[in-house]
Amino acid sequence: MSSCIVQLDNYQGQYYPGNNVVGRVVCSFTQSKSIREIRLKLRGIEHTSWIGTESYYDNQSKETRTRSVEYTGHNHFLAVNISLRGSGDVGPGRLEYPFNFVLPKNMPGSYNGKYGWIKFTIKATVDRPFKSDYEDVKEFVVVSPIDFNEMKDELTLRPVAYSDDKTLCCCCCASGPITMNVHLEKEAYIQGETANVRVEITNMSNENVERVEVKMGMTVESRVTSPSSESKCDYELLATDNDTGVGAHGDRTYDFQLEIPKFTVVPNFNLCTLFKQWTILKVKAVLPSCHEDMDISTTIVMGHIPIGGQVQFQNMSLQQSGFYPPQQTNQFPPGGNMKLLFHNLNLYQHIINDRFSNIALLLRRRLLLMGSPPSLLYCSLYFRIYLLDLYKENRARLK
Repeated sequence: MSSCIVQLDNYQGQYYPGNNVVGRVVCSFTQSKSIREIRLKLRGIEHTSWIGTESYYDNQSKETRTRSVEYTGHNHFLAVNISLRGSGDVGPGRLEYPFNFVLPKNMPGSYNGKYGWIKFTIKATVDRPFKSDYEDVKEFVVVSPIDFNEMKDELTLRPVAYSDDKTLCCCCCASGPITMNVHLEKEAYIQGETANVRVEITNMSNENVERVEVKMGMTVESRVTSPSSESKCDYELLATDNDTGVGAHGDRTYDFQLEIPKFTVVPNFNLCTLFKQWTILKVKAVLPSCHEDMDISTTIVMGHIPIGGQVQFQNMSLQQSGFYPPQQTNQFPPGGNMKLLFHNLNLYQHIINDRFSNIALLLRRRLLLMGSPPSLLYCSLYFRIYLLDLYKENRARLK
């Protein structure tokens, strides 16, 4: 049977911006074929989607109703086309067409989030006139660290200070002001760093400052474009700290240390139009319930490589750059991912020995009836439950 297959020299399929993607398209023809072209397409794709609601007027019932609608966004931020062979006759036999292209340095990384994903694919096509084409699609992963060395001019790496004051009024009588000063060493941090935050509060009012809170959190915004432009945000708290407040006519200085987790997910959305991420540091002085709290917020830049540092690709996990295995849904994944589903099930059936072949068959059937595609994690979980039940049963017999 005639076919074409994309093969990458990097069998792991993991790359970094600036890397060479080297491989070949292997075509097998059982007989001579007439073709228009053998071409290769590299695509960097960002996609967002969720289910929302919209209002519409029902002419039949003369009422305004709501219905579910799918909101989507789709964009190609990278497109490379390579012609490997022109028109003519090819085959029969096995033919190889090598390819080599360089990934741009300012590109985003692979990403799989709550409302969308970023993927990179290579598609090979044997274009046949008036007949079905031979095609193969290979997906690969790009890890794109945020390097502070390449964006020095955009970063605030010197000490900064912010100030806010508030005058409290009670029964039309104003008391003295409350002043809050916040001092930061810088406003750019990498994973695993500690943000030192100094807060100075001078309370000249007749009320107490109940407590002081400091929080650092990252927000990822996903945007759709059809049938209308909408956005959703996903917030993650990175670090927090708090302390007791300041009494009336008192003052106090706080030194907070916010430890940013080493494995914080910091996605790189450079060139993306459907995704954005930002980090906010917020300091809040909590006042009695009858008064509005004081707060100071500033934007923090998060990255992976510090100034003067070098990228160590082998030490950077996919999860740190924002790439996770695809989220499971209530339906089987489309297209070729079904192969992965049965591959996992087959692999699971082979890892266990013959003694448990019957239970493996039962688990296989049970997993196939599930509403989502089972992974090795699910298989292992069910298998451990079975072993635990077997252990309890044998222990009861021994007693």
